[in-house]
Amino acid sequence: MISAMADTEPRRMTALIAVGVAAVALTMLLAGIGLVTAIRQAQVIAAQRVADLQSEALLLKENINNQALSRLEILLERAAQNLNRGRTVDPFAGIVAPEWVDETYIFDRDWHLKTWRRNADGTLRRTSAQSGRQSQAELFEVVVTGRLVAPMLAAPFTARPESVQFVYDIVAEEPVVVAYLINAQDIRSHMIVGAHIDLAAFKAELVDSKLPEQRIGIRMVLPVAEHDAKAKFAWTEDLRPLAPPFWLVPTKDFASLQESVVKRQVFLFIVATVLAVVALIVVVWVMWRVLKREIALSKMKQAFVADVSHELKTPLALIRLFGESLSSGRVPTEEKRQEYYEIITRESTRLTHLINNILDFARIDASKKRYTLVRADIANLIRETYEAYQVQLDHDGFEHQLVIADDLPEIYCDPDAVSQAVINLINNAMKYTDPQDKFLGIDLSRETRRGRHGVLISVSDRGIGIKPEDRNHLFTGFYRADDERVRKRRGAGLGLALVKHIVDAHNGLVDVESRLVKGSTFRIFLPTNTDMMAAEVADDAQNPDS
Repeated sequence: MISAMADTEPRRMTALIAVGVAAVALTMLLAGIGLVTAIRQAQVIAAQRVADLQSEALLLKENINNQALSRLEILLERAAQNLNRGRTVDPFAGIVAPEWVDETYIFDRDWHLKTWRRNADGTLRRTSAQSGRQSQAELFEVVVTGRLVAPMLAAPFTARPESVQFVYDIVAEEPVVVAYLINAQDIRSHMIVGAHIDLAAFKAELVDSKLPEQRIGIRMVLPVAEHDAKAKFAWTEDLRPLAPPFWLVPTKDFASLQESVVKRQVFLFIVATVLAVVALIVVVWVMWRVLKREIALSKMKQAFVADVSHELKTPLALIRLFGESLSSGRVPTEEKRQEYYEIITRESTRLTHLINNILDFARIDASKKRYTLVRADIANLIRETYEAYQVQLDHDGFEHQLVIADDLPEIYCDPDAVSQAVINLINNAMKYTDPQDKFLGIDLSRETRRGRHGVLISVSDRGIGIKPEDRNHLFTGFYRADDERVRKRRGAGLGLALVKHIVDAHNGLVDVESRLVKGSTFRIFLPTNTDMMAAEVADDAQNPDS
């Protein structure tokens, strides 16, 4: 049954570890899905913001065009009406042009061009070319005439004035926009009334004043100057038909803000995911450590049950065997009977010692172990404990000695507990001794440690020694080193754990010095009665109900 339980524990541990790994993998998968979802959600939010801004830009474009078109229609229709009334000399007289119209034109059927320039007060005055040369503005007019008049004159004839139309071209590497209106009276002749739009003034007057960039994130650019780089903008909205060279685009701050929103959300989600995964891994790791420790403890307890069963079975079998031999009268000599009595006594003592250890450990594990501290003569206590084992040591062929220093102080302790701790160390020394060099030494002396005065009890042997990796676990309950030399000797793994608990209860210290094949020395430091009483008073102050 014990073997079956031992085989079940590793399988259970493996299954739980597999479940933990699967949980981590599932969490990482869900985190990945969540990350993709978060990225897409951030992109959707950013795209929605861009779409909202584009809608606002479209409304802004319509507002600008409607405002500009109404003013252009008034300007050009009034000039056309003056022409219809026969005022061909100065059809723009008395008309105030918008700030962003710098020139107006009259084109007749014979390709004759007449030009009016805007004054500072907004009125228009007629200009004329000087004989023999042309000014830069007039040269520009000639270019405009050559590039733009022909398309305007080729417009289809209608019996009534049309709405304002626009032509756009690049002249001398500059964008040019001209608004025109065909003034037709009959099929034989018609004139064109035009206006040149000053794009810089148009931008300043109608666009810049309506672009609070910090609020809506829109700006206007001239793509010609930026090499028509549409790819760098999330969207573009040109101001056709009024000013096609100009684009309404998102501001750099708005574009970078949307990008930063996506990046920030992705970063925060990645950080949260990483922290969650790390936390889960830590939890799984802690659970694995706890599980591993519990399984190791379970194995130790199972080994303890097996060892205790053996420990109980052996002395009981010997006691029964020799008891039956004595009671049957089959022992021939008195010397033999005496030997059987000694064996029965020795095995009974060993059995009593084992049972006491088990009971004490059970009380400690249930936090029910109590110690009664009294003033004790530590030298006499150690001497009596040593003398109780002298016969057995002599019988087993041990070289043994007891060294007690003079003038040892009295200490407050539980005599039975201290004696039990020393007995456990003696049993360990006898159990793990070298068969070729059996030795046990007990030394009692004064000692000062960490500023405290007291006594030091040292128990030495010349046994198999302790491996360095096993020293940290020596005082753990049920622990037995994974060493064949240890396993072949009987034991329950409780003796040193009881020693540690007893010494700690007396506010003392216990340590070990060992070399493989050279032996070990266990040392118990117990503080003097003053130190012990102070510790006891402090403990009572912290635990008044104990």
